Amino acid sequence: MNRTIKTLFALSVLALACSVAAQDFEALKASVVKITSEFDGKRRTGTGFIVEVAPDAVYIVTAAHVIEGDQTPQIEFFVQRNRPLPAKVVKSEGGDPKGLALLVSRGKPPLGLLRVALAPEARSGDAVATIGFGQGQGDWGVILAHIASLDGRDLKLDGRIKEGNSGGPVFKGGAVIGIITSIDRDFALATPGQFVRTILANWGVSLAVAEPEAQPSARAAAENATKSQVDAVNAIAKALDEQVTKPIAAQTDTTRPARPPAADCAIPPEREGWSGKQAAAALGLAIEMDRWQAIAALARNGKLRTPLCAEEAAMILAGTTGASRTNAVGEIARIVKSELSGPEVAMILGSKRESSERDRLEAIAALARAKRFSRNLSAEELDLILQGTTGSNRALAVAEIAAN
Repeated sequence: MNRTIKTLFALSVLALACSVAAQDFEALKASVVKITSEFDGKRRTGTGFIVEVAPDAVYIVTAAHVIEGDQTPQIEFFVQRNRPLPAKVVKSEGGDPKGLALLVSRGKPPLGLLRVALAPEARSGDAVATIGFGQGQGDWGVILAHIASLDGRDLKLDGRIKEGNSGGPVFKGGAVIGIITSIDRDFALATPGQFVRTILANWGVSLAVAEPEAQPSARAAAENATKSQVDAVNAIAKALDEQVTKPIAAQTDTTRPARPPAADCAIPPEREGWSGKQAAAALGLAIEMDRWQAIAALARNGKLRTPLCAEEAAMILAGTTGASRTNAVGEIARIVKSELSGPEVAMILGSKRESSERDRLEAIAALARAKRFSRNLSAEELDLILQGTTGSNRALAVAEIAAN
């Protein structure tokens, strides 16, 4: 292999690895929403975050005072910046200075939106972060803070949290640990995640709780992912030099299901890039959340060959489940080959035991909207694709396939 190409190849993957912590925040921005409302002739800017993504609507939670007096605020998604959309207030704890509100934006959601889980617990001294629209801090500004104390319904946060951050999420290890409800000069107050979950459940919105072991510190995640990615660079460079075609042994992870076997993708590439095998090796042993973010980076930056066959897509997606797999499917949907058969779609969706019905529905919707399905699916193939969905979720999945 040419030394220059080898060096550029290694640097590209190493740069991706070394910015894992920053990418965590970049990925989380897809869950944060800018909210603009008007009251008594004055415009206000606040923050919210996505709690549900349906095929025809997005649900957002914020602090009630952010939208007080305005039943039809405007919202803006990170994946569609500078494109305000109308929203409607569905529920609100109006009159409560620490109350919450639920908004809905109707219409087909854009691809790339992120719905995050709630962190299971909060402790004094925990390092946290918020993303929002604090005055003078820019749009989707990232602010680091700590939990100074726990006081009943309130988490007291230090850090430079300002007006405009109200209604925004407080993140710990990639999951939401609370929502900011009020701000004074020295501290911000946030409602803990368990209260948010209870309130939303009463409003008909169910939120998952992240497993504690799935939320390592940002530092640990960065160190682990960096080591894995550096190892991957060395392994890939050696394999390419030696023209090795078998799976790279250094990337074996016995704690996960085995990756699908490499398959020869007979589709002539429209654009050259990494094959499924190369991308899977580069992703290495990264933890699940970092893995789907890295997949997004590879897809958005044109690093993957186009089109990907289903076997390659499955190799890249291996190691992701639930919402992480749904987000990853959404990122690669437009570069996967068209005319996918039922078994090929099932291969991309993964095991029905590893995803909720809603996550599976959203992954099916992403592929349908990208027009990846065969136009001649048999009843048996359709049933295979819809496995793991029931009731209204199954009906919505059928509607997505039929409409596209």
